[in-house]
Amino acid sequence: MRHKLTEEQNILLDSAARLALSLSGQDVPKAIALLRRRLRSLSKPQPHITADRLRERVTYDPDTGEFRWLLARKDRVGEIAGVVSRSGYRRIKIDDVEYYAHRLAVLYLTGLVPEGVVDHRDGCPDNNAWSNLRVTTQSLNMANAR
Repeated sequence: MRHKLTEEQNILLDSAARLALSLSGQDVPKAIALLRRRLRSLSKPQPHITADRLRERVTYDPDTGEFRWLLARKDRVGEIAGVVSRSGYRRIKIDDVEYYAHRLAVLYLTGLVPEGVVDHRDGCPDNNAWSNLRVTTQSLNMANAR
């Protein structure tokens, strides 16, 4: 029986493959240590944020895919929320928990935590415009991989 990987585990494997291709034998121990730290962080249970709490903290523009801070330090209110990780995905920290922006977009607009994988139709992991996102299965997501 095959073990079903989570979306985050698949993203990690994708990152590992890209990293391995780019290294060509350079600094491999450092890359392995980085991936091990990331895998440990993925094994921790992640609490789910509610749609109401999300909407208290950020706004989401479905046309641009941008999240902006509503409730943050004064110098950050109105700024684009989150950071883009090395793998290209935007991550937003709310209440000391990091979330993928594409998953938050689904929660923000539907009020539901996405059950499946949230796919970027154009393959660009930081394009979180609503028209570019779809909830799908892992196999369909891999068919969209470039």
